[in-house]
Amino acid sequence: MPVFLGLDCGGSTTRALASEGGLKPVFRGSSGAGNLCSVPQARLLQNLRSACKGAPKPDFVCGCFAGLLAEKHKNLAIGLLTQLFPRAHVRAEPDYLAALRASPRGTDLCVIAGTGAIVCSMESGDVQRTGGRGYILGDHGSAFRCGRDALVAYLNHPQAVGQAMKDAIFEMFDSLEEPVIVESVYRSRSVPARLAKLSPVLQKEHDDGREYARAVVEFNMGELARVTAAHLDRFRPKAQSANVCLVGGVWHAGSMSESAYRKAVKALKPSVAFTFTPIAHPPVHGALQIALEMPNVH
Repeated sequence: MPVFLGLDCGGSTTRALASEGGLKPVFRGSSGAGNLCSVPQARLLQNLRSACKGAPKPDFVCGCFAGLLAEKHKNLAIGLLTQLFPRAHVRAEPDYLAALRASPRGTDLCVIAGTGAIVCSMESGDVQRTGGRGYILGDHGSAFRCGRDALVAYLNHPQAVGQAMKDAIFEMFDSLEEPVIVESVYRSRSVPARLAKLSPVLQKEHDDGREYARAVVEFNMGELARVTAAHLDRFRPKAQSANVCLVGGVWHAGSMSESAYRKAVKALKPSVAFTFTPIAHPPVHGALQIALEMPNVH
């Protein structure tokens, strides 16, 4: 019986899921970041290998990668997968396709807010996206941006930040002193994955009534709402309704982000009737689903 392997290679974590002809898994694994643009190739290969350690040898592999921006990135991903699985049929796709494929039937828009952030949809058989562009040029509303803004709030006004955030910052940097923190950030192997870890703490600070946390959450969710509105304007300008699937750690960290996002997107698109649904299965299930379909095209 053939073995199928799906890989969701994100900005913080690489997840693996294998099955023998159905969605029932025979193996699960995880490791570090899998972004093709920001993770050095040797470490990326190591993370892929670690995520798949102990998995049965696959016959069909689909890897869905963050940072797959152009044909050269797809070729790099295929080369890495072929190196790991020389006898398998391999396929490489952007990570947001895995999230879209794992979304419930009837989803119109997939709004991903993990380490990075992007809005995507299937249009006339092709996946289309708005946003992304990585932590320097985009990823509005991502866990990275929320975490970064929380850290900046601490550096600017330490007295405005609660003990939970101070404890998280100290644990991350072994210091609360600005020079130490700034140097450590710029020496980080993965700035987005590191600062994204402050996002859940930001939600707790919001729940504790911290004004800076409310401002950071509302600003970032407003930016993500603008990306959503731009996607609708571009691809579905006449839409009267939109079923939105929410994917990523930002939505799991606390209810405030989702509430602020809903309010902001409805204000930008008052004529659209929105329905918001959390994803039922992790995006790696979408990568596995693509792998299961590969025998039909080989």
